[in-house]
Amino acid sequence: MWGQPCRPPLDAEEERKLRRTVKSVARYVAAERAAEIQGRLPRLHAVNGPAWADELRVSVQRIGTPVSLPTLDALGGLVPGDFVVIAGRPGIGKSTAACRLIAEATFGACLPTLIISTEMTRRDIGRWLAAMLAKCRVSDLPDPLPAALVDRFRQAPVSIVDAGAPSIRDVRALAEATLGLKLLVLDHIGRIVGGRRESRTLEVGDTARGLSALAKDLQCTVVGLCQLNRQVEGRDSKMPRLADLRDSGEVEQEAAAVVFLWSKAEDLTVPFLPVEFYMAKNRFGPTPREARTFNRPALRFEERVP
Repeated sequence: MWGQPCRPPLDAEEERKLRRTVKSVARYVAAERAAEIQGRLPRLHAVNGPAWADELRVSVQRIGTPVSLPTLDALGGLVPGDFVVIAGRPGIGKSTAACRLIAEATFGACLPTLIISTEMTRRDIGRWLAAMLAKCRVSDLPDPLPAALVDRFRQAPVSIVDAGAPSIRDVRALAEATLGLKLLVLDHIGRIVGGRRESRTLEVGDTARGLSALAKDLQCTVVGLCQLNRQVEGRDSKMPRLADLRDSGEVEQEAAAVVFLWSKAEDLTVPFLPVEFYMAKNRFGPTPREARTFNRPALRFEERVP
């Protein structure tokens, strides 16, 4: 990120030295924080009345990074401290929505981003993002990728972890070690191992509380993808409700916003799928709905609705 404004750009050796330095500093800070936690030292900071008044005077509105993902403008975009859940049935386009979000926030707005993918590999996510940046289908990407496209990944402030089942402690450690983190994307919440394993409900609840606390502590936006319970498929109305979030009611309780992707169609595998983005919960304002068409081959959501 520091190397981007350099003219001429950093050469390969300078870039390697810079990366080593940044990683070293990040590891040192993460180790300090871990030592504080182990030593039970207080890390809370109380803001007194005058300082609080000054903050309110200059920043009353919720201001975040604008993104084009439907309904998120009702939140003010990607606002630091928010834990946002995107939920839906398998095949509805949750991962595509997350990748679109990453493409805009990371490659467009240059927000330092950490991706934790428990299902897709980093290679597959990389090719999806490359296709979005190149505005083509994944199957149309040249092999090898053009140097200009590879350079966008090289220069982007992004990190990715594709472990199968990290714990919530792992997630926090990775987030704290990511310099200047502003966006954490998790695909998906149900694969994160929580601290309380007496039951699956308690475990997912522990994960949800951990992600909400992480967003506030690091002042970053956490976006977590979530599956739905099977019961929604047996109802006459397929429109999901907050109670349909899989395994835990604490997900809806801890989230600042919950956005459902849903469709009336029975077959969710069609190339052009009509979907609706429905914000079922918004702690800070309205709960809008926006209709789109999921263009599966092109990995995008189009405004035209069949």
